[in-house]
This record gives sequence, C-alpha cells and structure tokens, in this order.
Amino acid sequence: MHHMGGFMDNTFTQYNRTLFYVYISPFTLTMSVAIFCLIKKIHLTHVLRKPILILSNAAFGVYLLHCEALLFDYYIKDAFRWIVSYRAYVIPFVLAGVIVCVYLVCAVVDIIRGLLFKVLRIE
Repeated sequence: MHHMGGFMDNTFTQYNRTLFYVYISPFTLTMSVAIFCLIKKIHLTHVLRKPILILSNAAFGVYLLHCEALLFDYYIKDAFRWIVSYRAYVIPFVLAGVIVCVYLVCAVVDIIRGLLFKVLRIE
C-alpha cells in the first residue's frame, strides 16, 4: 500500500506543477474562453478582416503543432529558457514577441499544409 501512496503522491505533485500551463488544464480553458469573449466584441475594419481570418483559420493547426509530442520534445520544451535572463520588466515584451513569432511560424506551416491538401485533393 505504501508503494501505491507514493505513486499517487508523485502523480498529483506532477499534475499540480503543470496545472497552469498544460494545454488541457482548466486554467488554459478559462483563459481561452475569456480571450474569446473579449475578442468577439472587437469590430474590425475590412482591411484587417482578411489577415485575421487567415490566421484564425490556422489556429487549430497551430494548436496541433504545439501538442505533437516529437515537436514539443525537440523544439518547444525548454527552448525559451533564455527569456528569464532578461530583466523582469522586459520579459513580458520579449514573451509577447516570441508568442507572435511562434504563432506566425506555426500558422504558415498550417497554411502550407492546407495548400498541399488542396493540391493533393485530400479532404
């Protein structure tokens, strides 16, 4: 019984450590819904609608790229530790830039995937 208690303790400790930043955590879901509700109220000009539509259509592909285990282990996990070397007041700005760049790169990958699927007639 002691062995099982140790297993359960380690499992819950590991879960609590990642509770705020894993993709399937309740906090991530809550933040996503809150951001969605805020963005839903924004009225865009015609000029901004097309780029936003293209990038938003790629959002699920961006999510899938982040969740893919091999990509995560080799390219995402621990890749951004360098950010903590900045002063505390600079980190949010660096982080915002990194987030935008990563999203754009993943969106381009998803857009290229979509074009390839069209060419190969894959639905």
